[in-house]
Amino acid sequence: MSEWISLVPGELPQDGVGLWQILAAADHGFELEGAEKVDYIRRNIFALIDRGAIPVTGGKGTDFDWIATYEFGESRDQIAEAVIAKWLVSQDDEFFPFEIWFALPRSNVGNLRPERLALASENVGSQKL
Repeated sequence: MSEWISLVPGELPQDGVGLWQILAAADHGFELEGAEKVDYIRRNIFALIDRGAIPVTGGKGTDFDWIATYEFGESRDQIAEAVIAKWLVSQDDEFFPFEIWFALPRSNVGNLRPERLALASENVGSQKL
């Protein structure tokens, strides 16, 4: 499982990684449930943030592929816990996992705050975002 998690951020140079992809691997690849599934999601989010990714939503109807979202906090712990909490209360919403993505903060991401962009580029591999 750790090897798989280490591969997930490899998609970032080409595209965002959706929560739905993480959940699909947890459900169908590893058949995880309960605390194991939550831990798996957390570890994936940490891996993505450690590679410089930020939480985003789709940019449909804008000039951007992605729109940075700040509703989940600033630190990797805050972001992971907030995403998991939102997922836990939204499990009955079949479309929810398609709303949260992680992408590298580049020119195709709108709503980037300068401090988020600076922190993401400076702290790749650290405990901060």
